[in-house]
Amino acid sequence: MTQASKIEQLEKDLEAYKQKADDAETALKKAQEELGKAKTELDSLKGVSQENTDLKAKVKELEEAAAQAQLNFEATLEAEQERLVAESEVDNDARMKIALNALYPNKEYSSQIC
Repeated sequence: MTQASKIEQLEKDLEAYKQKADDAETALKKAQEELGKAKTELDSLKGVSQENTDLKAKVKELEEAAAQAQLNFEATLEAEQERLVAESEVDNDARMKIALNALYPNKEYSSQIC
């Protein structure tokens, strides 16, 4: 092989390596862009994960509040039922007194009679 052909071969090889370097640089830029997109998506997912954690905490808080509200409601309902029963007994006693006075005007009514 002559020196001219060696030089020519080296120039061809140099061009091939330059092309490979350009291709590698293009691939690197594309990979960096993809990495940037992936990082953006990861940050977005981290935000969603935090939001999910916050929502789970809020759900737990609301469940506890609902359970407490149920207990409060049951206590209030029981107290109201007791009040209504007592009020009904007073009303019934008054009706019995009215009925007894209507039937027996001269008798005194006592809740102990019935």
